[in-house]
Amino acid sequence: MELSRLLLQSGDNIPFYEKDGVQYCIKNPKLIDIINLDKKQESLYFRYSYLLTNTVLDFADILYMEQNIWYEDIDDWEFFLQNVVSSGEEVSVLSIKDNSDSKIELVNKTIKINKDYTDALNFFFETSGEYVLWKHNSNPEDKSYNNIFIINVNELNYLYDKCYIYNDKNLKINAHNYKIMLDILTKINWIKKDYEFMHGGNKHAKKYILKYDYKKRNKKKKEDNYVDLSSMVSSLVVKGQKYDDVLNYSIYLIYELYYRLRKVDEWNNTMMALSNGNIDTKKNPIKWEKIDWSSVINT
Repeated sequence: MELSRLLLQSGDNIPFYEKDGVQYCIKNPKLIDIINLDKKQESLYFRYSYLLTNTVLDFADILYMEQNIWYEDIDDWEFFLQNVVSSGEEVSVLSIKDNSDSKIELVNKTIKINKDYTDALNFFFETSGEYVLWKHNSNPEDKSYNNIFIINVNELNYLYDKCYIYNDKNLKINAHNYKIMLDILTKINWIKKDYEFMHGGNKHAKKYILKYDYKKRNKKKKEDNYVDLSSMVSSLVVKGQKYDDVLNYSIYLIYELYYRLRKVDEWNNTMMALSNGNIDTKKNPIKWEKIDWSSVINT
């Protein structure tokens, strides 16, 4: 999915889908939004992002070593659904079609997704209530996970039983727009992953690398020269940005400005070396389009 860089920079919400005149968007968080989450729990924003952007590839070593599941045999939507219903509970949902009280269908024993994923979805979609699994009945023969949706519902005190209510205008996530959500969230957060095992020339090589990845997974990672959002923010302030202004920058823009500063430094260092005669441009011609500090930064 192509996303406008200008929109990502702006902090305006990203259109997700529209149905019956209702536009659903994904929150394009600003620094102040992330700080407000930190007041509830440290690094809560990154936990939400982690839950919604991790895919089969991130757990390929665990799937192979602990469950003997090859990553190509399970797709990301199926993997996501299996994660969101861990510790899920059974609930009842009232489905109201076309906002008509005469078109009510009671769905029993639907599974409610767990709280962590619910909180993450509520944050990024600016919704409230709960999320439950919903099976699309138009094709009863379809037994695949593509026939299952995640829908947003609200609690309703109906008779003496606790249940939830849903109508066609409530947010609904299926296999197709899950991929759209994943694409948007990875771009907002400048997430680009390189999986070493994917470079294996054949399945045998990939298995060998996955075994190595699994062994080192639980080892303590060194954090020398580690860069995080906080250090990026302080870097921008040191370079002249006002902190009060940075609070209203989208997280996308903060990452971009940080990488832009690095390109500026690279440009300045190259110009200094060139002026001091330390670069033989005949032997090592300068690729100006590559070091141009105003060029597009690709994630």
